[in-house]
Amino acid sequence: MASESFGHRWLRSLILTVINLVVVLGLIGGGIYLALNQGPEIPDKGWLVLDLYGELPEYAPPGSFPTNLLADDTVTLQDMLDALAKAAIDDRVEGVIWKLSASNGAGLAKLDELRSATAAVRKAGKPVYAWGDYINLQTLYLAAACDSIYQPAGGYCGLQGMIHQRNFFRGMLDKLGIEPHVSKIREYKSAAEMVLETEMTAPAREQSQRLLDLRWESVTTTFADERGIPREVLLALMEKAALEPVEAAAAGVIDRVLYWQGLEAQLLGDSDETSLAVITPADYRDVDWSDLDREGDETVVVVHAQGMIAGRKSGVNPLLGITMGHESVVRDLRRARLDDEVKAIVLRVDSPGGEGLASDLIGHEIALCAAAKPTVVSMVDVAASGGYQISFRATRMLAGPQSVVGSIGSISAFFDMSGFYEKIGLSKDSVEAGPMAGIGRDDRPPTEDEWRAFQASHYAGFNAWLREVADRRDMTFEQAEQLAYGRVFTGEEAVANGLIDGLGNLEAAIREAAALAGVAPEATLNVVHLPEPQDPIGSIFGGGSDGDEPVTAAVRWAIYRQMRTEALETQRLIQLEATLPQIAR
Repeated sequence: MASESFGHRWLRSLILTVINLVVVLGLIGGGIYLALNQGPEIPDKGWLVLDLYGELPEYAPPGSFPTNLLADDTVTLQDMLDALAKAAIDDRVEGVIWKLSASNGAGLAKLDELRSATAAVRKAGKPVYAWGDYINLQTLYLAAACDSIYQPAGGYCGLQGMIHQRNFFRGMLDKLGIEPHVSKIREYKSAAEMVLETEMTAPAREQSQRLLDLRWESVTTTFADERGIPREVLLALMEKAALEPVEAAAAGVIDRVLYWQGLEAQLLGDSDETSLAVITPADYRDVDWSDLDREGDETVVVVHAQGMIAGRKSGVNPLLGITMGHESVVRDLRRARLDDEVKAIVLRVDSPGGEGLASDLIGHEIALCAAAKPTVVSMVDVAASGGYQISFRATRMLAGPQSVVGSIGSISAFFDMSGFYEKIGLSKDSVEAGPMAGIGRDDRPPTEDEWRAFQASHYAGFNAWLREVADRRDMTFEQAEQLAYGRVFTGEEAVANGLIDGLGNLEAAIREAAALAGVAPEATLNVVHLPEPQDPIGSIFGGGSDGDEPVTAAVRWAIYRQMRTEALETQRLIQLEATLPQIAR
């Protein structure tokens, strides 16, 4: 292939330079604006509006700038939890409005935490309303925690059951002439099946069905109880797949058909104001706890560890999404471990796993932290495979009832591409020196000796991990085996079988960590979150976080966020199309 010409290289460099310059100037301008305006004011008689739409990362992703002036609409689970907690004690806030859409990336464990935070606002004597244009069973699960649920006349109220679906690429690989060689430990490690099978194996199907049934039972029972609808009536309504908002109101699924303007008018009442004073989570980012008389003396650090575990530095991959780098997480943990002012550490985990080596390196630092001071893990939607591996050496582990926990197993693989190479006319040749030099070659299948050595090494590493899990969880190796080989559990199941220590959200984990450090239960805590939010101006002049260029990191996050939002919106349109015969007007 001809090399790129000088002209092309120059033109590409010029375009990239101009783009970077525009973005940097925008960031600088935003910084000046922020310096002049000193952030938003929280209005009296304001309403906190939480918009659940699109991706909901647990914490600020690498490359996002959590400041209002940059028009970065990234809102995280932590933003929402903080905003709800502040609204509950802020006398300027009248109440909370949830603006709901089924096009969101929140798992049930995240929804559970938001439900708990919503309940705390109501307990503080402030009303919480839910308004949704497009709602389904999962969003109704959150809405049921509110005082009332509203929907416009033209809204979509989907009441379908739950489904878990997977993609399988084996047929595509066969057509391309690619043969996967996968060492899978073992039968329940279903992630490997996407390249090995064309459908779920019996163990994978059994496990997926069990988890889905548990979640289905929890969500439907909770919603039916909180809305005062007999469960059999709710199931009968689901036979329709979708309800007109008028039907949903008549059945008690929602409280009233109401447009947003009508909700505003209802809340304004006889006031002379023409619109609601709205507060957003972004507004509350700039409100310090000390401004609300909640300044604490004892410090607990929360280290956020989210995404696929891969590489050294945390970042954003356009295909994988947020990635967790071991050096990034270890740096934050070590900083908390060595700081004498920090009484305890909470590791906030939301990860399906990833690289075994990176997971072990993070887990080793967790062991050092636990030896130095109380270290509690708080699991969010998922802490499985590597997500569990980075966690199990902590002092204690907590998860939500709907968190996915476990998947103690391992996958190691390589691909024989020789069939594909033959199709495209590519050939390879090589010379070797020493035993097993060619193991993992992609131009031929492994020999029996190579495959035997590959699997032996794989099992040796896994067995060492399982033995340590057994030791730390006070089990025999045989008992740990019964919970391993890819098996996953809900948080409730994981407590019962001994994989974790208890149920609890982030607040519970923080309180438990502080209690283990000898802090009095009534003490007000100074909670510090790491990594610290990235300052756009400082990052430009002082280098990006985690060694990434700030503009590059921001572009990567923007690309991924747009892709994810569009995927969710496409899914929504497909679901609407599928139910059009039932709701056509």
